[in-house]
Amino acid sequence: VSQSRYQNKKPDTNEIFSELETYIRKNIEDLNVDQIRYQTGLTKYAFYTKFQAYFGKNPKDLIAEIKEEILSEKQAVIKEKKRVSKKV
Repeated sequence: VSQSRYQNKKPDTNEIFSELETYIRKNIEDLNVDQIRYQTGLTKYAFYTKFQAYFGKNPKDLIAEIKEEILSEKQAVIKEKKRVSKKV
């Protein structure tokens, strides 16, 4: 009986959003807000409200921030490769 109670339990919002950042990073190249919202299964209003509460920013700002982080990481790797190749 207790098992069926857990099967019908809705996923925890914090769990959904903690996994969402990983999804965004993996799919950052061709991602939009509607795709992210679809992953959560939330209505548009609930998604924006809960997203803002969890991340402290709106979805577009988070996407832009992650893109910038990834670009910076790639540029750092390129600079390091150039520095190493100059030593050789």
